[in-house]
Amino acid sequence: MRRSAVLLLLLLSLPALPAAAATENDPFEQVNRRVFDMNMRLDRWFLEPIGRGWNFVVPAPAQRAVERFFYNLDTPTVFINNVLQAKPRLAAVTLTRFAFNSTFGVLGFFDPATEWGLERSDEDFGQTLGYWGVPAGPFLLTPFFGPYTVRDGVGISVDWATAIYPLFTTTRWTIGPSIVEVVNWRAQSLDEIRNLRESSVDFYAALRNGYLQRREAQIADRRETAAADDEDLYFFDEDEDEDDAEGE
Repeated sequence: MRRSAVLLLLLLSLPALPAAAATENDPFEQVNRRVFDMNMRLDRWFLEPIGRGWNFVVPAPAQRAVERFFYNLDTPTVFINNVLQAKPRLAAVTLTRFAFNSTFGVLGFFDPATEWGLERSDEDFGQTLGYWGVPAGPFLLTPFFGPYTVRDGVGISVDWATAIYPLFTTTRWTIGPSIVEVVNWRAQSLDEIRNLRESSVDFYAALRNGYLQRREAQIADRRETAAADDEDLYFFDEDEDEDDAEGE
């Protein structure tokens, strides 16, 4: 649920790749740009106003708790991809995190596992395919669900199949929580998205290049780069947020 919801609109995280490198992966640019314009209108007319209302009624600590809950819900998928990427230590850490945060962390709303030194990882089947050398394929911007490559599109279908929540409920009961997840992340990124719109000469190119570089960094496990994932439009570093809140 987390990945499908987070990619609902757009994803931008890192400094742009060289333009030529990104263009080679974007043979459908004209169509992608039309989809991008539609997604931007959706954001400005609906998600941004709803996000502002969410910020008004939901305090920042509660928003971070919601973020942690959805990440914890996605942990079984992360664990499976740790295993598929032959990372036994991370797989053990991920499974232990899930057990601790689901119990001591009250279904994941709190994150005692990080306080106990258990590092958080974020793996999906698109990364697993890339890890074993499957090429990314063309860049695709989809209506509502945001950016993918062909490889990531195949990966997300496998991740859906490995999600834990379908074991306990039907799809219709996941719609409401998915909407809450999207609104929560959009509310956390109001200023960032506005600043990016104002500073980007070509916002579409920035989105595309940032997405491609982010995925490349994740697959290569460049921790110093992939850590910036938590500062993109829908992912924020929880420790930094909490430190900022304490300093206010």
